[in-house]
Amino acid sequence: MWRRGGGSAAPETPTNLAATVYDDDRIDLTWDAVTGADSYKIYYGTDGVTFGSSTISATNSKSVTGLDANTKYYFYVTTIESSSESTASS
Repeated sequence: MWRRGGGSAAPETPTNLAATVYDDDRIDLTWDAVTGADSYKIYYGTDGVTFGSSTISATNSKSVTGLDANTKYYFYVTTIESSSESTASS
């Protein structure tokens, strides 16, 4: 895709982010794959404050371990294509 002015458009935003809790310290994340994605970046944090991220290959799932029990975590995913990053998933 091309934007007016010649630059390429931002990648598509991942949709349908879901989390499955298996243990007190593990969550599996899944989302709908984005066609053309080179990779995805997962951001995470507590109390709405992002404190870390992880870039993974172009697979639409990730197990997150080492979480603290009884803590509310926030996650969102972006798509990476070439050097562009999409907006965050909801």
